[in-house]
Amino acid sequence: MKWVRRVRLAATIGTGAVLLTCLILFLTAQHIPAWYVPIHVADDKSEQQRVRDSLTEAVDRFRAGLAAGQPFEFRIGDRTINEWVVARAEIYPESADWLPAWLNDPVLHFASDGIMVGARYDRDGWKAILSLHFEPQAQAGEPGIRVQGVEVGSLPVPTSWIRDRLQQSGILGRIRAEHLPGSVRRMFLESPGDAPANWLPLGELVRDDSFKVLSVATNPGELVLNIQPLERRRTR
Repeated sequence: MKWVRRVRLAATIGTGAVLLTCLILFLTAQHIPAWYVPIHVADDKSEQQRVRDSLTEAVDRFRAGLAAGQPFEFRIGDRTINEWVVARAEIYPESADWLPAWLNDPVLHFASDGIMVGARYDRDGWKAILSLHFEPQAQAGEPGIRVQGVEVGSLPVPTSWIRDRLQQSGILGRIRAEHLPGSVRRMFLESPGDAPANWLPLGELVRDDSFKVLSVATNPGELVLNIQPLERRRTR
């Protein structure tokens, strides 16, 4: 009968559409973003020393700006920061286990439209590039960073997905929540029923009484901060 053939045809088309959608989602999740290019630091003394020297130079440059007592612009490249991250165990041994074992090859990328932070996810037989996307954004005159989204490969996923992975890994048990900014706690530690934070004020992220971040911007490969030195609070 014609109606039987039509039902079978519709079912076949529907099944094919579902399979095609699943395939597209899988390939999207497996895609490696063009910006994700891990940095390699050679395991020899001269290269390790070069990275240490670049960190010392950046710190000295920042301190010199503070010592001048006037607002100043501080610029830093993503490649420089990535080299610090890669060589972190040599620079600061306690940082070797900052990332869970299932995240490797972290990459920070600055673009004209924002900041991307990614790493290679490898757990439970699933491998993909996991990334967070941020955009510098001020609210009510206060500088901050808005969370644009989370992606697995090039597939957007809810922020709660990362929170669940972190909670399952047990790494959050080693973090004292009271030491984290409130916006970060809301994003990664609060229960799924709570409204997630999507804007992180720099006043919470950078807690230092010697300076204030007036604004933050990104260029391709570069972070630009405008800094206001503050008179340090004296303690008796």
